[in-house]
This record gives sequence, C-alpha cells and structure tokens, in this order.
Amino acid sequence: MVKPSSAPSERDTFGDWVKSVMVDLAPSLWRKFQQEQTSLLYKYLDLNDQLRS
Repeated sequence: MVKPSSAPSERDTFGDWVKSVMVDLAPSLWRKFQQEQTSLLYKYLDLNDQLRS
C-alpha cells in the first residue's frame, strides 16, 4: 500500500531554509559557518545522547 504524502514537518521546512541560506553564503563566510554549525550539531547530539541514556 502506498502511503499518502504528507505536508513537510517543521524540521524539514527549517532544514530546507538553512540549506537555501547556506548555498548563498559568500565563500569567505562559508568555512566559519561550517565550523560553527558542526560544533552546534555535535553539542546537540551529545545533549540528545544524555537524554536517552
């Protein structure tokens, strides 16, 4: 049975927005943005792991 498509979630919409902003960043800003976002994601991955353990 084919599952009917649903509206995108808030998280999907936010991710799409981040991606649209990210691709338009000036090359001089890209590396700093990438470093900061990576650090932020790892912070929340760690917090999420703490909640689940």
